[in-house]
Amino acid sequence: MYRAGVKYNINLIRSQAINLNISIAGHDGACGKRSKTISSAKLAVSSTFKLWKVDVTPIINFQKRLGYKVRDGGMTEYKIWHGINFFISF
Repeated sequence: MYRAGVKYNINLIRSQAINLNISIAGHDGACGKRSKTISSAKLAVSSTFKLWKVDVTPIINFQKRLGYKVRDGGMTEYKIWHGINFFISF
């Protein structure tokens, strides 16, 4: 399995940055799935802000299947998921 991509930061007003992570992924028959050089593309959008002494980073991920459908032996599907990270420095 492999993934290659680029990260880019867009600075908005008040020094708030939007982080973009764009990548493509593929595999050579991993987990018994049908091999595909490029099986998906992913875009992750996040931004970090400070809440007291905690850095909070909400993130939204979008994945587009580019390879075989799961019912045809492929590994990836269309997906949207989100999360949040908390960082405390001490």
